[in-house]
Amino acid sequence: MHIKVRCESTLQRDTMAVFRQFVACLAAVVLLNMPGGRCVEIIGGKEAKNHSWLFMALVKWENHQCGGALIKEQWVLTAAHCMGKNMKVILGTHSISKKNNKQKQISVSEAFPYKGFSQRTGEHDLMLLKLNKPVTTSPYITVLALPTKEKDVQKNTRDSTPCKVAGWGISNRDSNRISDNLMEVEIKVFNRKQCQKYYKKSKVAITSNTICAWDNQGEKDTDKGDSGGPLICNGNFTGVVSSGTRGFPGVYTLLTSKYLKWIHKVTGGAA
Repeated sequence: MHIKVRCESTLQRDTMAVFRQFVACLAAVVLLNMPGGRCVEIIGGKEAKNHSWLFMALVKWENHQCGGALIKEQWVLTAAHCMGKNMKVILGTHSISKKNNKQKQISVSEAFPYKGFSQRTGEHDLMLLKLNKPVTTSPYITVLALPTKEKDVQKNTRDSTPCKVAGWGISNRDSNRISDNLMEVEIKVFNRKQCQKYYKKSKVAITSNTICAWDNQGEKDTDKGDSGGPLICNGNFTGVVSSGTRGFPGVYTLLTSKYLKWIHKVTGGAA
C-alpha cells in the first residue's frame, strides 16, 4: 500500500514562500519517497546522544521510512499513515548507514492501523506493528512505558509543557536530505484552540484526540521521516508524530484513554 503525499498550502505566506514550500515537499516526495505527505524532519534540533532513545524504532519498507516506539517486546507503536508492504523494524540503532552488532532488524508479521484512521484529515493516526518474534531487551534496546491513565497524559498537555521528539527525518529544509543519525529537538505544547486557527483552511483535524507542539517560532519541529515517532512530554510518553505544515505547529496523536484501551486490546493486555 502506497500512501499518497499531500502538502498543505500556506495562504498566509507570500508567493515565494509558498513556492519554496511546494518545492521542498516535492523534493521530499521524489528524492525521499516519504509516506504520508503531511510535511511533518527534526528541524532546529541536534544529534541525539548515542543510544539515548533506547525505545526508538526505525520503521522501513521499500524506499520509505518512519519512526516508532517499542512498547512491548513484540509490538511497535507508530502512525497509521506509515503503512506499506514487507515492513521491517530496526531497533538499537543510532546511525542508519553504520551497522553494528547492537542493532536488531525484525520483520513485521502484521499491522493494525486504528480502524477510525482518516487519510484525509489525519485523525486517529495510530498503528500497531506486531513483530515476527519478541525482542530481547538489552542495554541498547528497552520498552517505552505507556501511560497508565489518561489523566497522566492530560497533565502533560498544558500549554508550554516541555516536550522532546526524535527521528531520522529531514534535518535541514534547504537540503531536504534525511538525517543519517538520530536527531532530537525540544519543543513545547501549543494551545489547541490557537492551533486550530492555523489549520482552519486545512483538512488536518485538530481535535481532543490531538496535541500540537512547536517552539512558537516555527524554527523547531518534526517533518518528513519523523512520522510515527514518540512525543515525550515531561519525560512521559504523550503522543505520536502525525502531521503538520511547515511554519505551523506540529500535530501529534494524543494517547487518550480510548487509544490506550485499543492498544491493550490488540497487544493482549497492559504493557
